[in-house]
Amino acid sequence: MLVSVIVVTYNSSKYVLDTLESIYRQTYSELQLIVSDDCSKDNTLDLCHQWVEKNKNRFVNASVIQTAKNCGICGNYNFALKYSCGDWIKYIAGDDILEYNCIERFVANIKPNIYLYTCITKHLYNETCETSLYSTRIPDKTAWKQARYMLRYLYGINGPTVFLERNHLIETGGFEEKYPMIEDWPIAIRYATNGWKIGIVNEPLVQWRIYGDSISHSDFSFAESLREAWYDYTMRYCLRYLLPFHRYHHWLNHWIVKHRRNDFTFKITGYSLRLFDIVNIKRKIFPVPQEPYKQLNTQ
Repeated sequence: MLVSVIVVTYNSSKYVLDTLESIYRQTYSELQLIVSDDCSKDNTLDLCHQWVEKNKNRFVNASVIQTAKNCGICGNYNFALKYSCGDWIKYIAGDDILEYNCIERFVANIKPNIYLYTCITKHLYNETCETSLYSTRIPDKTAWKQARYMLRYLYGINGPTVFLERNHLIETGGFEEKYPMIEDWPIAIRYATNGWKIGIVNEPLVQWRIYGDSISHSDFSFAESLREAWYDYTMRYCLRYLLPFHRYHHWLNHWIVKHRRNDFTFKITGYSLRLFDIVNIKRKIFPVPQEPYKQLNTQ
């Protein structure tokens, strides 16, 4: 079974070689490597070309591509998806690291009718050189219970842990470019609310590098994408299922302060999600609808 490992980069010259070396050391052999650069302004592209030329024999095939213009994380994900040919896809940012057995363990845990997997994340703090384990916090239960949990607590999956079935991802439209800088929470909630259970691999298979200059900690557009995704999905499903809201903006403001984003505030009409335990009633009256998706054009 061929697995496409897609490395998405943007000004990643400081860490991208560590990422590529972690892919080279994978115990799983059938790998396609795609490095997709989102118009970096540093020498990321040159470093990747040199590394791939030197190590391309390790992979079934390896290539370095670049978007025509900067299009954000989700746009870059979809762009690289068109060049993939594996049965499954492992996305990884150009500053994160795969554990040596990451792909092997994901493949070993594949089960029928599960199209998206996540795993435990090992947080790597650059400033302190400390590490910590972070579980998904999503229960390994039915798709609806996973969706309910994500909507209630606004938990999702960490972006570096995403492992997806390629054809299913294409058929459902790929990643949502409406939220260009946030790829993980929207696709997790989309899969779960459509009845596709998220597979959980309870092993630390990815290292997520956390530092002050990373996109999630320094880019305003990341916070804006996150705000829009939270707002759209909580409003969509709360109103659809007639579920009550509760004030939750204090938590959001705390998140802003924690990440030094004091130049704007989240405003979700003063309310946010709180689900009552009326699951049995909801299931009988409001079954989860199957939403139509436009297939991603891979030509």
